[in-house]
Amino acid sequence: MQVVVNGAVGAAGLNGSKAGQAGGAGGAGGAATATNTDTASVYDTATANGGAGGFGGAGAAGTTGAGGAAGAGGAGGAATATATASSQSLVIGRIETATASGGAGGSAGTSGSGAPAGAGASGGAGGAATAAAFAHNARQGQALSTATGGLGGAGQGAGFVGGAGGVAIATADATHNKGGEASAIQTGGSGGAGLDGAGGGAGAASAMANSVTGSESNGNKMILYQAAVGGAGGRARVAWPARPARRPRR
Repeated sequence: MQVVVNGAVGAAGLNGSKAGQAGGAGGAGGAATATNTDTASVYDTATANGGAGGFGGAGAAGTTGAGGAAGAGGAGGAATATATASSQSLVIGRIETATASGGAGGSAGTSGSGAPAGAGASGGAGGAATAAAFAHNARQGQALSTATGGLGGAGQGAGFVGGAGGVAIATADATHNKGGEASAIQTGGSGGAGLDGAGGGAGAASAMANSVTGSESNGNKMILYQAAVGGAGGRARVAWPARPARRPRR
């Protein structure tokens, strides 16, 4: 049995509609929670995808004065996935898989031109992700979980930053099995880029300690595996590089 839940995408911020008006902030992405407790199927999955944050609106140009500020990006939605089953009949080869992906943060809008130009804005943070898988009382049962934090949105302008990457947490438990596997992999989200003088966003840290558990009987093989990967920091750019001019044809 498969359970898939997707969070709603955040609304985009409104653009400034009159001279010097600031752009609106992007809306937050919706959270997603997927839970699978089916006991009839041998293979069960729970997949949750947080919604992406909305992009910030653009500031309007100032006709005789300052330009409008950029709108901030919206935060990505959190994702939580849980797959669990306990079979007293010792079903052979039961596999419980939980996958959670945090939504990406929305990027900031652009500043309106003017004298001076409008201020920038920060990108939205990536959504957190939590995945947990449980497979109990099975022959060669497998509990597999993967969590990936959302990417931070790009920030724009001096004094602002890209959004932070989303935190990821994964756990797996395969106890009272006749052999099997428990595996948990978590990857922190990367920070958003910094554009036009903005700083890059912080990548999410990732650490695990005994995040997988399992027990077996009758001398069967039990595999326990865990892996944690931190997110990369966002890259800062003064401005996007200009395209080289094309040479005229002869």
